[in-house]
Amino acid sequence: MGEAAKPGPEMTENHYDRRNYFLGLRVSTALVLIILVIGEAGVSASDDYPLSLSLGVGLNTLNGGAPPWFGIRPQFQLRADTYLWRNWRAEVMFTKFKLYDDIDNNSEFSLITEENERTRAWKGFDVGLMAKRRFYPFGDRLSLSAGLGGGISVWEMADPAVDTVLQTTGPHGGVTSFDGTELFLSGALGIEKQIHRFWRVGFDVQVNYLTGVGLAFDEAVSDALGRWNLKAGISLSLLFGGKDDDTYSFEPVSFSRPSVVRQEQIRPADVVFVPPDYPREYAIVESSSAVDSDRDGVPDLQDDCPDTPLSAAGLIDVRGCPIDSDADGVPDYRDRCPDNLIGAVVDQSGCPYDSDHDGVPDGLDDCPETDPGMQVDKYGCIDVAALKTKITLNINYRPGSFELDYKTGPILDSLVMILKKAPNITVEVNAYTDNTGTFGENKSISQRRANRIRDYLVERGISRERVVPVGRGEVNFVASNNTEGGRQQNRRVELVFYK
Repeated sequence: MGEAAKPGPEMTENHYDRRNYFLGLRVSTALVLIILVIGEAGVSASDDYPLSLSLGVGLNTLNGGAPPWFGIRPQFQLRADTYLWRNWRAEVMFTKFKLYDDIDNNSEFSLITEENERTRAWKGFDVGLMAKRRFYPFGDRLSLSAGLGGGISVWEMADPAVDTVLQTTGPHGGVTSFDGTELFLSGALGIEKQIHRFWRVGFDVQVNYLTGVGLAFDEAVSDALGRWNLKAGISLSLLFGGKDDDTYSFEPVSFSRPSVVRQEQIRPADVVFVPPDYPREYAIVESSSAVDSDRDGVPDLQDDCPDTPLSAAGLIDVRGCPIDSDADGVPDYRDRCPDNLIGAVVDQSGCPYDSDHDGVPDGLDDCPETDPGMQVDKYGCIDVAALKTKITLNINYRPGSFELDYKTGPILDSLVMILKKAPNITVEVNAYTDNTGTFGENKSISQRRANRIRDYLVERGISRERVVPVGRGEVNFVASNNTEGGRQQNRRVELVFYK
């Protein structure tokens, strides 16, 4: 190939980035959009998620061509794939790489290159599209794959010392930048393990054949280029959706409630779980070649749910149907709230609705329109247990005043809501003072303070006949009148409730 000429000042790394990375971005975006559109078409019975996104790292090398050869270096890869047909999937890939050659390399599979021996850096990115076929010889959670495809590789040969693009001989003998965009063909083999409903880990090996289509170099330069780009790596995939995600109704699901036993005493019946490694010999049928199309461990002839998705593995019963432990209409493998009480109205994710936000789900709420902020009992109704004991208000009265302070209003507002829901309850307002002043004065001011609380409750809708104000004056002290703190405790109002 000959010694490369020194790079011109205009061929900088930034120039390469602007010209080629934007091209890769446009192509990658277009292919991802294709994947997303295809993913809306549906899913198969055996490969039941419409879309997955993967992040991978691995090793990359370039083989063939004339020495010096390139060593093995790390690569970074992003992938997205979607369902095509049966167990076929379409995958779009973006791979970024940077390799160095080494004049001391005596093998095309060297792991180490010395910095002072590097003559070129081959760096860039690939954008590819591949069709992959999945196989499940070992069960639902472990799959093998093989695929064929192609794409474009955008690369440059750079000076490893200053990271600028080299120059070489063009097709007509002139000088040209030593970079290019060429087509490649690819093949891949892989193995994946599903570790969770939404996660998979995988290992794959890929071979790209760089065709040279799209390059414009002297023939000798082209012949000296390596043609085989070998890759191997591990990846983590996030799975989106599932075949049954669109088949379940998005309307709330409710069940009738038993009339005798309260719902909180009812728990789901015991169910039989079928593990992912369910022995096939327990699913005996007459034919020696029993078909299990959804690979749930229950042959089709005995399977009441022959289209169970892979994501339900380990959460099916002996009939081959997804388990619904809390009987809310959403199977456990899709249920984000699998421990609901029977009778609760749930959303599409299996979580209960609580329209009045009182902590008691709809369907179990005997009072589904409770006002916000109200204390409720276990049946969702106003909790009148607080009315069984007296309520003490330590109001910060100004001397000689009967007006309420700013802290007391919200307390009385909450009491109003309870009293409105319990119309048979009457409240007695007992106002007390300390021993400052005369007995008659204290008796009078305490009565006015009790009357003020009655008026506050009446103004907010409580019948006047249900509130009995009583001014007690300077009696029934709860603290010493020798200190200001004690006198403040004695200047109090006690609310007593009775039917």
